[in-house]
Amino acid sequence: MLELSDPVPGLGPEVRPEALDEAAVARLAQGQPDLLHACLLLWHDRLEAAHAIVQRQEGDRMADTLHAIMHRREPDEGNSCYWWARVGAHPLAAELGAEARRLGLAGLCGADEAIEAKAMTRACCRGSLSAEALRALQACEIRLLASRLVAS
Repeated sequence: MLELSDPVPGLGPEVRPEALDEAAVARLAQGQPDLLHACLLLWHDRLEAAHAIVQRQEGDRMADTLHAIMHRREPDEGNSCYWWARVGAHPLAAELGAEARRLGLAGLCGADEAIEAKAMTRACCRGSLSAEALRALQACEIRLLASRLVAS
């Protein structure tokens, strides 16, 4: 598994000083599926490059999930929610629900205790909950997506 190390990405579009540039991410992703490359680009704050990849695979559930996350980070709440509507339930809803409850973000979960992706998007875009907890939840989300993409 490719390691996605700390510090974790922010909730917005800012590029962290420790984030890799696009060329370094491309080297890291060499030989990996395009969607894993997009996931790594999101981790390293390269939103436009990630967007270009996920747009080419529109209609694929994982591509649309990454598309929703990318727009959440812009932050473009409406566009992110549009993509979540296309995805349906988050593919990692149960795992993220458990992590949200652990982080004190149980309000982002539905009655089934699974994460509600649109609720997470609203919280991230509006800054209505702890940014630190939301960043940790987002980091868990991206790491789990990367693990799924490596396994597929």
